[in-house]
Amino acid sequence: MRALLFLALPLAGLFAVDPVSFDYHAVKSTVLMAGAFGLLLYAALSGQSRRTAISLPLLVFLAVRGSMLIGHPWSGRAWRSWSLLLALTLCAHVAPSRAQLRRLVPGLLGTTGVLLSLFALTQWGLGERQAHATMANRNFLAIALAMLVPFVLSCDRRRGLRWVLLAALVAGLLATKSRGGALAATAAFALWALWRRRFWMAPVLVLAPVVVLAAVLAFGRGAVKDRLYWYEAAWDMGTSHTLRGVGADGFRREYPPVRTLDEHAISGGRVVHAVHNDYLESFAEGGVPGLLAHLLLLAGVGWAVRRDRRAGPALLAFAVGSLIGLPLHDPALLALAFVCAALGARRCAPLPLRRAAPVLGNIAVLGFLLLHGIHWLGDREFGRYLKTQDAQHLDRALGLDRRHAEALLSRATGRDLELLVSMEPHHGNALYLQARKRPDGEDKEHAFREILLRHDPHHVPSRIALARLVKGDDPAQAASLLEGAIAADPRRWASYAAMAEVQREQGNLAQAGGYLRKAEQRTRAAPVAHERLELSLATLRAHGETHSDALHAAVAALPAVLTRRRIETALAAAEKRAQTFDESRPALTRGADEGDLEFIRRKRTAEAPWLRRRQDAVHGFYVEAQLLAGALTHSQPSAAHYRLWSRTQHGLRHFEIARQLEALALFLEALNGLAGGNEDGARRKLARAMRAHPDLGTEKNIRKVLAAWLQAHADRRAAAKRLLHRYPDFRDSLK
Repeated sequence: MRALLFLALPLAGLFAVDPVSFDYHAVKSTVLMAGAFGLLLYAALSGQSRRTAISLPLLVFLAVRGSMLIGHPWSGRAWRSWSLLLALTLCAHVAPSRAQLRRLVPGLLGTTGVLLSLFALTQWGLGERQAHATMANRNFLAIALAMLVPFVLSCDRRRGLRWVLLAALVAGLLATKSRGGALAATAAFALWALWRRRFWMAPVLVLAPVVVLAAVLAFGRGAVKDRLYWYEAAWDMGTSHTLRGVGADGFRREYPPVRTLDEHAISGGRVVHAVHNDYLESFAEGGVPGLLAHLLLLAGVGWAVRRDRRAGPALLAFAVGSLIGLPLHDPALLALAFVCAALGARRCAPLPLRRAAPVLGNIAVLGFLLLHGIHWLGDREFGRYLKTQDAQHLDRALGLDRRHAEALLSRATGRDLELLVSMEPHHGNALYLQARKRPDGEDKEHAFREILLRHDPHHVPSRIALARLVKGDDPAQAASLLEGAIAADPRRWASYAAMAEVQREQGNLAQAGGYLRKAEQRTRAAPVAHERLELSLATLRAHGETHSDALHAAVAALPAVLTRRRIETALAAAEKRAQTFDESRPALTRGADEGDLEFIRRKRTAEAPWLRRRQDAVHGFYVEAQLLAGALTHSQPSAAHYRLWSRTQHGLRHFEIARQLEALALFLEALNGLAGGNEDGARRKLARAMRAHPDLGTEKNIRKVLAAWLQAHADRRAAAKRLLHRYPDFRDSLK
């Protein structure tokens, strides 16, 4: 019974898969801790727990890892890693003896590896870019398969079947495309071959690392280069905090301020949450004690399993994978490693777990850990904070666990942001949202500068916000900030749009157009359309011309209410300017012996210069409003938009065009009346429209509107024919 429980623990962890895109680590942690709780409860009540040869290294490692949490914010990631390690350590002391597992372990674990490989091959065949089976990612799957290689080779099966299973395992390993997994598998295979004295495999053992190195140099230069930056930063953290390190999960908190622009560009600006080297991460977060405890644990486990030809190579694969990966962070790989350690370790004296205090203490610890895992899953289930802004769901998520940066950040309230900054002092987005809440002024500018100086020198939103604040006083500095933002994240459209705005305000319209085209290639958001509109109007004011296609596209992308507001603003500015000129109109009085005709002629001659100045003063506003109104009407024809367009033409003194646009508005109102059943009112408005614009039926826009109206109001087709039967130009539209 205990043997089956012990084997069910890692197998459940390996096959626990997230069916609805929750956190893989949360699902696996909860499954493993539930199995650990049941196993420990059974062993504690039956008094069958034992000390092993790795007990002392495990306890030292746990003590050091636990001390890393003291004095530092407890992030969810650090807490889960440490709590899972404790749970599995307790399970390692209740593992059954080797005699009970000699027949079960190799076959079950070998079969598990083959099943995972077949799953990965199926994903690869279905077009999955990175096959990961039930693991969190392809690298974790590759290390798991590498650890299972010696168990497949040690299966008590016929030699032919054994090599077939090994070929399936290797095929799954290749489907992952993981260089670290290939290196770990090579190490495990080499140790197994040396212990079995299979020296004929020497050429394979020499060639495999060369192939892996060639693959790294050919396909993974970027990945290798950015990891070298992480390794250097972790080494600097460990040497500068020799005794205490930077605390649990400290690398993710302390790395942003020292991040280089080259690494930011290579990694695409993504968040760096780990070193991708467990040894350097232990050194950075725990200092020299953390690294020594890690090495002591490896040495203890290695000494304990030195005579086992299955557990030894498997644990070597885990250790080699830790050089370029994060197996210490994955619950399934941890469980698999503890199975191998318990399998190969020799037994010592039983622990006196029949006493009440140790039994209740162990059960309480694992019960709490299990409850924490269930809370974690509940958070992911009810929070959905990456996809929803539902306040009730977010409150539920934060009530379950207030340590989640994403949930706190999505709320963006002052208290939640303060909590998030206290947890992660260098969280750039949280500091950015705090700075945005400040009123405009020197304090707000200083807050953004502090983010770039002390927390994250390449934080793109802060660079954009600071550039917008200083562009009026120091446009050169604003341009420099935005150039850095573009270099840090070339895919972000907001940097190009902000740079286009800075260049436009400086009069560099050609450069502004180039940056704006780059922004439009990356998004069709309303702010980019608004900047395109501003650039078109600036080109009009500077050169007297604009590109109508670009202007129409910008107006079509903007909400109509914003365009109408802009037109009303331009018309109001023109009317205000005209009113100012009206106050300076020349005052003339009629002479006693002057006739009416002579007075009118003299008045027109005297007011002519004033009228020209008045028209020149308001002309630009009316032209801007006319362009916007025309583009708006072409994209969204309506009676209100035609009347707005008519007002702009009237201001430009194009009275005939204004009269025709008014006729178009009357025609659309006639259609609206006809749709409502008011045929008499529609007939009167149509008659007025045709008197004002006899060629109304030849207008392309009107014909399109009429065709769309007839399609939407099929039941009013007969009424439309009665209304328009006297006008031949409309007959084609009525067919």
